[in-house]
Amino acid sequence: ACEEAGDQWGWGTNCVGTGKYKIVENDDTTEVKFEKFAEYHDGEPALDEIDIIYYDDNNTKLMAFKNGDIDILCNVGVLTEGFDDAGVEVVVMARPTKSRALYAQMAGRATRPSAKIADLLGTVGDQMKVEGEGEQRIDASALRRKMIAESDKPSCLIVDFVGNSGRHKLVTTLDILGGKDIDEEAIRTRARKIIEESPDGTDTAEAIAEARKEIEERKAREAKRREFIKASATYVQIDVDPFNVYDLPPVERLANDRTRRLSLKQEMLLRTRLRVDPQQLGYARSNQLLREFFRRANSGLASLPQTRLLKRFGIEVPLRSDEAKRVLDRCLAGRR
Repeated sequence: ACEEAGDQWGWGTNCVGTGKYKIVENDDTTEVKFEKFAEYHDGEPALDEIDIIYYDDNNTKLMAFKNGDIDILCNVGVLTEGFDDAGVEVVVMARPTKSRALYAQMAGRATRPSAKIADLLGTVGDQMKVEGEGEQRIDASALRRKMIAESDKPSCLIVDFVGNSGRHKLVTTLDILGGKDIDEEAIRTRARKIIEESPDGTDTAEAIAEARKEIEERKAREAKRREFIKASATYVQIDVDPFNVYDLPPVERLANDRTRRLSLKQEMLLRTRLRVDPQQLGYARSNQLLREFFRRANSGLASLPQTRLLKRFGIEVPLRSDEAKRVLDRCLAGRR
């Protein structure tokens, strides 16, 4: 066949290969038609024919898709968002993205319910009143799910060739039906496990109900166990004067102590690291403590908490921070 085509091989219908389909029509500009090759070595192809149509105008192409003239619509960055067609049942992703929002938009092209029931679904509230004997209310969410399941579009399929589904997490029925209580994440995780372990599959709502029951029972057992646990604690508050710990005679208060202010960072350091109130100390004494703190830190000397503990053990020798740690570890180990 290649020899017969000669210089025309690769043009028109003269494209001979070993694939599942053969070209029967090709005008090289608007349309290419394929027919299945019944003698294909790996079995007969599933489709009898494939017709590839090229459109110059996007609006014409989209209209043909919505009218059902096209079964598969290919695009590059055109239909990722803003394109609404409730008839879309399958989305094939060949574009990777780091954006979860864009991934959700692309998947959302197929997640709309059938147009035949979309308006009706919007009129169903969270609860419906059933007229008749013994008026009662029913959960309308089950009715909505039933309507979708029995429609001409009960589900959709996302085919991901580029790993977006492993990179991003979309909202699932477990997220929607799992509730908003404090244990919602644990309930969803357990429900997902129940579904995975079920050999015949489990309804999502049933899995959530079972997971919630298990967790509530476990919490009840834990609460009962805690009834037999008794604990007590004693707290002792000790005020520590950093001037005594550092053997640092406090300077006299200055006349402008009340007008001068420390920076916010300095105040935070005094409150968190030295455990003193700078407003009670005043500006001069606060600065004195800060200078001593940084002198010790830059020289690698023991910190205020280390120095305080060393004095409690009767150790007055100035030590480096690492030495103080080793000494304190031995002292504390000896008290156990």
